[in-house]
Amino acid sequence: MFKKLCVASLLALPVAVIADGLSYTYAEASYVIPEDGDGFSFGGSIALGPQFFVQGEGTFYDFGGNVEGTLAKGVLGFRHALSPTLDLTANGGLLYAEIESGNFSDDDVGYTFGGGLRAAVMPQLELNGGISYQDVADSSDVVFALGGVFAFTPNWAAVGGAKFVDENNQYNVGVRYNF
Repeated sequence: MFKKLCVASLLALPVAVIADGLSYTYAEASYVIPEDGDGFSFGGSIALGPQFFVQGEGTFYDFGGNVEGTLAKGVLGFRHALSPTLDLTANGGLLYAEIESGNFSDDDVGYTFGGGLRAAVMPQLELNGGISYQDVADSSDVVFALGGVFAFTPNWAAVGGAKFVDENNQYNVGVRYNF
């Protein structure tokens, strides 16, 4: 009986994660797999009241052969609740890109804007997707993104996703801590 009660309690924990709405205050870290290399991404979001939030993210790539890259993003976002479990988001901000290879280094500052949907499809599962426009380092791209967040506890979750950019698709898996 005690074992059943413990298992039921553990399974019920994630219900509290999304029962209060989708979180816009978190920190996360991911392993990133672009088309020709790998890397790590660190980021987070802070809610600025019920409708606004700021997000930041830094991704560090290793393309092999002494070629490394960095992409940093900072955005101001807006959320509109379409229902208790579905949010429409819009954001805009700045990008910083840098590429290094041996003695060569080049960097640039650009901009991004976009929007998407976040949906709590189950008490512990969020699915999200969106589209954005990026202009940085003499390149402008439309980015399609899909992802998911599975909450193990009210604070800890696993994250995964994919970004589709021309021929530079990227996949990620990681962890999130909700505050």
